[in-house]
Amino acid sequence: EGKKEQLEGMLATAKQQAKKTTKLEENQAALNAKLEKLKQIQPIVARRPQDREIVTLRKQLRDLDAIESSKQLVSLEDMKKLNAKPQITQRLDELEAERRGWFFEAVPPEDHLQDKPGAKG
Repeated sequence: EGKKEQLEGMLATAKQQAKKTTKLEENQAALNAKLEKLKQIQPIVARRPQDREIVTLRKQLRDLDAIESSKQLVSLEDMKKLNAKPQITQRLDELEAERRGWFFEAVPPEDHLQDKPGAKG
């Protein structure tokens, strides 16, 4: 972006001084084309092996939270699932701790692994 602004400034100055600007205009067109290509490139997202398990555990926790917040009578199967909640939470914490690297804080939060939008239990 800085080069683009610098080039535009040079082009405007050259036009004011009535100099030939064809070379600057060619450079500007090449730079604009390069910027457009860069904007269209999709970044590569590196997936780690534990990402799938993390998403699965988060889904299980959402399901368990729904069971806990239910005002209905809880069945025996659901009680067994609820009893497994501490283990699920512990495993999720372990996986998230493993996933954090030395650069984790440098990555913006919106780029961290998230549940898919609209994912419901």
